[in-house]
Amino acid sequence: MLPIMEIENGIIEQIAAAKLPYLRLVSSYGGELMGDWQGVIRALPAVWVTFKDSTAPEPLNTASTRFRTRLAFTTIVADRSVRSEAATRKGGPGNVGTYQM
Repeated sequence: MLPIMEIENGIIEQIAAAKLPYLRLVSSYGGELMGDWQGVIRALPAVWVTFKDSTAPEPLNTASTRFRTRLAFTTIVADRSVRSEAATRKGGPGNVGTYQM
C-alpha cells in the first residue's frame, strides 16, 4: 500500500506534468486559503491537492489479513479575475477560467 503522501504527490506530479501555461502553482494544500491573502492572490491561478478521508477497512479474506479501503482526495482550484465573478469561473477572451482548468 502506498502512503497517502506518495499518492498526493503523484496527483500533484500528474497535474504539473500537463505543463499548462496559465497555471502558476500546483501544490499540496496546507491551509494557504486561511492565511495571507496577498500571497495566495500572487499564486493564482492555482491547484491545491489534499487528502480528504477514507472508508473503514473491509476485510478481503476470512483470516482478515488483507483489507480494502477507499481513499478520497480533493483538489481546490482557484483563479482571480478583475472583470467579474462569472469571468473567474468561465473565462473570457484570452483568459482561462477555473471551469476550463
